Amino acid sequence: MDRTSRIAWGRGTGLMALLLAITLLAACGDGDDGEDSAPPPTITPGVSAEVVAEDADETGDTTSEPVSTPPPLLAEALFVDATALARADLAAFLETSLETITILEPDTALLLSAPMDCPDITDEDVIPYAVYLQHGRFIYPYQVYEPSPGAELAVERCEDVRVDEGVLYVPTPDARAVVLDAVRFDLEERGVDIAGGAARTFQAITWTDEALGCPPGPGTTPVPALIDGYLVIYTAGGLSYEYHTDATGARVVFCARGDGYESAEAFISALEADENLDVTRVPDEAAAYDGLNAQGTLIELTTRGYRVGVFAFASPDEARAAAALIDDLDVSRIFVASQVLIVQEENSPQVYSVLLQHAEEVRAPVIERRDAG
Repeated sequence: MDRTSRIAWGRGTGLMALLLAITLLAACGDGDDGEDSAPPPTITPGVSAEVVAEDADETGDTTSEPVSTPPPLLAEALFVDATALARADLAAFLETSLETITILEPDTALLLSAPMDCPDITDEDVIPYAVYLQHGRFIYPYQVYEPSPGAELAVERCEDVRVDEGVLYVPTPDARAVVLDAVRFDLEERGVDIAGGAARTFQAITWTDEALGCPPGPGTTPVPALIDGYLVIYTAGGLSYEYHTDATGARVVFCARGDGYESAEAFISALEADENLDVTRVPDEAAAYDGLNAQGTLIELTTRGYRVGVFAFASPDEARAAAALIDDLDVSRIFVASQVLIVQEENSPQVYSVLLQHAEEVRAPVIERRDAG
C-alpha cells in the first residue's frame, strides 16, 4: 500500500470511528430518564419559534388571543338617559345640531365589536357598557357606567371612530317620509303655518304605553304596551311642536309642552324638585351678559358647578327679543321657556341635556361664532 492509499484509508477509518461514537452517545441519551430532553416546539406556519416560546405557559401550552365580544346591553331606562347625554356631548363636540345625530338601537350595536380606546376605569367592580351614535357615515362609541351605586351616570366618548360601510341599517329620512307627512298634516289642521318649518328631532323610540308616552287625559290611565315609533320635534315660526308616533304614521299624537314658566323662581323650583339634580343658587352675584340690559338669578347645576343665568320677562316675545341681544363670548347656549330666558355659560353636554327638557333652545352662540369665524 503506497503512502497516498494509507492516508485515504486512515481518513476513512477516522470518519467511521467518529460516526460510531456519535451513534453510541445518542443511544446512551435515549436510555436515560428523558429529563434533559424535550421535543422541539410545534411551529405554526407563519409564526416564529420565539413568539410560541413567549406565549407558552409553564405546562408548555400556548395562550390564545381572547375573543372580542360586545359589552352587555344597558337597561332601557339607563339607555335612554345615556344616549341623551351622549347625543348632547357629540353635538357639542362636532358643533352640530342634535337632529343630525342618530342613536343606534341596541340590537344594531351588537353588530359592532367593543370600543378599544375608551378612558380607563380604575375601579374593577364598575361594569362599563357601550352605546353608539352616528353622524353621517361615522359611528362614535361611548362608554357608559355608574361610578358608584346611585351615582350620576358617567358617559365618556371613546377615541376610535368607525365608518359605516353599509353593513349597519340606519333609517334614512326618506324611510320616514310617511310619518313626517302625518305630522305636517296635523300641524296644518291646528292652524300652524309650516312654510319654512323642519323636523329638528326625528328619533326612533319604543313607547311603553298606548298613549305613546304623552300625558293622559283627565281621569284616564294609559294601558301598558311596547310600541315602536318615533319622537318628532317640528319647528315652525320660531316655535317647537313635539309629536309621538307609531312606526307607520297611522297614529300621531301631539304632546304639548305646557305653558312654560312665568317667573325665574318657578323655573328654578322645577329644577330643584328633580332629585337627580344638584342646584345651587349663587349668593351676592347677579347674572349679567354683554348686550343684555337686564340682571337675572345665577345658579350652578350639577356637582361641577356649571353656571346658568335665569331671567324673567313680561311675555314670551320679550324673552325671545332679549335672547337675540346677547353678545357675550362666555355664553354657549340660550333657551326660552315661555317668559323665562335661560343662559347656559359653559358648553356642558350634561347641562344642555337638562335644559332641553324644560325649555326650547333659541340660539347656540358657540356654533354661531364658529360659523362666523
